[in-house]
Amino acid sequence: QQFHHRQPAPPSVVELLKVLLKAKSDNAGVASKLIATVSDLEKIAISDDADIDALKGWRREIFGEDALKLKRGEIALVLNGARVEVVEIE
Repeated sequence: QQFHHRQPAPPSVVELLKVLLKAKSDNAGVASKLIATVSDLEKIAISDDADIDALKGWRREIFGEDALKLKRGEIALVLNGARVEVVEIE
């Protein structure tokens, strides 16, 4: 296990990733737990290169790529009525 002296995941980043995950999983019609766990979100919050399934294959297409873009400030989450949508930032 490599958890000895790692910094904790920033809670606000994890919360934003949770909102993105919910929006993406609802949109894809897939249970969010099949895409990423809270532990995965914490790992993404700490590292763009986390060795987790959420950053590989179909999970990366549905969620992982946008999770990294959100961290980099390349996309934003906005409300459209009760719906959360992803918007590209120019």
